[in-house]
Amino acid sequence: PEFRSAVFSYPLAPPAAAAAPGGGDAKCECEEDRDERIMAALQRLFCAMERSALAAVDPSELLRLLGIKHSEQQDAQEFNILFLAKLEGIFRRRLGGPERPVTSRLFAGRQAYVTTCQACGHESSREETLDKIEVNLQGRKSVGECVEGYLAVELLDGDNRYFCERCQRKEDAARRIHLRALPPVLNVQLLRYVYDRATFQRKKLKDRVRLERVLRLRADTADSQSDEVEYELAAVLYHRGASAYGGHYVADVRDWATGAWWAMDDEDVAPPKPKDAKKEGAKGKGKKGKGAKKGGKKAAGEEEGE
Repeated sequence: PEFRSAVFSYPLAPPAAAAAPGGGDAKCECEEDRDERIMAALQRLFCAMERSALAAVDPSELLRLLGIKHSEQQDAQEFNILFLAKLEGIFRRRLGGPERPVTSRLFAGRQAYVTTCQACGHESSREETLDKIEVNLQGRKSVGECVEGYLAVELLDGDNRYFCERCQRKEDAARRIHLRALPPVLNVQLLRYVYDRATFQRKKLKDRVRLERVLRLRADTADSQSDEVEYELAAVLYHRGASAYGGHYVADVRDWATGAWWAMDDEDVAPPKPKDAKKEGAKGKGKKGKGAKKGGKKAAGEEEGE
C-alpha cells in the first residue's frame, strides 16, 4: 500500500504549466517531462488494475516510455532492476534532498562483506546496498536453506587466498556476508541459470526447492544483533521453459486484504490449482509481518518449486 500510495500521490504538473516556456535548462525540462510521462502512465496502469472492471490491463504505454521492446526477451530480474532504478531516480529528483525515496525505504537494506585473515585476525569490510538476495540452490531443499548458504562462511584458500593489508601478503581467510539492515520487502532470487563448462553456455537448473511461507532473518552490526525479523511470502515468480534463453513468466500473488492467493498468467487470473505448487524457476518476494520484530503474523503451509 505504501508504494502504491507514493505512485498515486506523485504530483503531475498541469499540461499548460508543463508546456510553458522558461529560462531553465532544456535537458532538465526534458528529463522532468519524461519523469512525468512515466509516472502518469504508471498511475493510469495502477488505477486500471485497482478500480476498473477489466479482466486484463495493457502495460504497452509504460513499456514504451521505459524503452522496452515487446520483441525483446528480458529476464524478470533485469526488468525489476531497471524499473526500480528508474523510479528511484524519478522520486529522488522530485524530493531534491537527502530524504530516502519510497523505493529505497521499502526495497533496499544494507549488507557488508566481511573478510577475516586467518593468520592475524585482521578484518576488512565492504558495505553495499541490499536490494536482493541471490542464492545458489544446488544441494539445498528449501529457500531457507539457500539463504543460510548465502550467509555461511566462505573459506578463501589456495589460488583464492586473500591479500591481507596487515600481513602484506596473501593468506587464508574467512569471508561472510552480514545483513546490516533489512528492508520491509525482501526479494530472494534463486540462481537457476548457471554456466555449463562442458557446453560453454548457460543452462537452467531444475532442482526442486521448497518455498516456506515464513522466512526469519536477523540483521547484525559490528557490535550487536537485532531482533528476529519475520517475512511472510507475498509473491512467487516462476519461469516456465527448459532453456535459459527463452520461456514464459507466471506468478502467484497474495492479496493482503483477504489473504487469498491468485495465479497470474498474462491475462488469465485465477486461484492457483494444487498442481501449480510445482513449477519451474521460482523467485520469492516477502514482506515483514505485522509486529515485524519478533513474532508477526504467521502463514501455515509450504509450497514447492522446481
